[in-house]
Amino acid sequence: MSLGKKLAKVVASAVLSLGMLSAIGGSVSACDYGYHTVYVTSYVTRQVPYTAYVTLYDSCGRPYQAAQTCYHTITVPVQRLVTVAY
Repeated sequence: MSLGKKLAKVVASAVLSLGMLSAIGGSVSACDYGYHTVYVTSYVTRQVPYTAYVTLYDSCGRPYQAAQTCYHTITVPVQRLVTVAY
């Protein structure tokens, strides 16, 4: 092996080992926290109004139609963006 190839291997291994040491020592410490955001799906119940026509009776017993407001209870998915520490 020539001297140039040996020198190139030594320099390459030194660069790699310094890069690994700086990556390990520089980015990890006891006080470092990482944050990322995720979408969280929660379900909320809502009451949706609708009009129903019902048959009612007057005091004499005669039927008549009346509009009455009723409510459907539905479950709606809601997505929120939440920041999470790890």
